[in-house]
Amino acid sequence: MKKILIGLFYVLSALSCMVLDGGWELPVSGKDFTVESTGDEVYITTSGVSECSINDSDKAKHEFQDFYLYSSEPVEYQGEWYSFRSADYGKELRFMLDENVLSDERTITITLIHGPQYARINIVQLGNNE
Repeated sequence: MKKILIGLFYVLSALSCMVLDGGWELPVSGKDFTVESTGDEVYITTSGVSECSINDSDKAKHEFQDFYLYSSEPVEYQGEWYSFRSADYGKELRFMLDENVLSDERTITITLIHGPQYARINIVQLGNNE
């Protein structure tokens, strides 16, 4: 009976880590970031990421920039108002946001994938209200 209870505990623990969409949650250092309109940098650490899809608020929701990150070589991308750099097999992600001179906020949505694990991250840059 004790072995059954211990086994049930492990099954329930594993199920509690599942994401409802059918995958397993990828551990990341943060999922929601807010950046001032003056611009800033956002650092995200992971246990390693194979793929990364980036969508910013200036693009249609179905237009993503896709990257394969599982490499020792850094991956870099320059968007219109931000830049992205990944290093060390996707363990270190860095987003550098330019100043937002518009009054509307801007959003970057990132989907990270590694095997059956994934995470969604949002970076919101506030609008310039001067």
